[in-house]
Amino acid sequence: MKDSVEEFDRTTAQRIAALAARGIPVDSVEEFVGGGGSLDDWRALQSGEAHLQLPSGSQWVLAEHLTPLGIMPSNRFVQRLWWVTVEHALLREHEHDDLDDYWLNRATLNLRRAFCCKCGRVVDLQGDATEAEATLAPWENLEGPAWWCVPAEGGEETR
Repeated sequence: MKDSVEEFDRTTAQRIAALAARGIPVDSVEEFVGGGGSLDDWRALQSGEAHLQLPSGSQWVLAEHLTPLGIMPSNRFVQRLWWVTVEHALLREHEHDDLDDYWLNRATLNLRRAFCCKCGRVVDLQGDATEAEATLAPWENLEGPAWWCVPAEGGEETR
């Protein structure tokens, strides 16, 4: 059964991502993250005013800008985003700081093709969350599987 609340919340998150109207032309996300951007560009990306514009036409937003003030919102898609990044960080043995280490395609917000700054490449956050749930110690005080480790039907896997 498709989670209509999460699908609605994904659409809301896509509207937030669409507000990042100014494109910053870059050759790649890796180049920008590796020091190719100015301080003004970083500020615009973090505030949600801008996105990275790649030569291929794809546009990438900083995941951090989907969560105002770093507060866990009631938006189910953003909650999934936060939790899959935690699981990814645990699996890959990163220190999980915040969503500022992750970039998402602005049009799709696809969690199966996100750029992780600490890995330095595109990763499958949803797949890593599922793998972490299956292989790492279970979360304390959580009965049953973690809902965020179960891919949303009709969600990011099909985009």
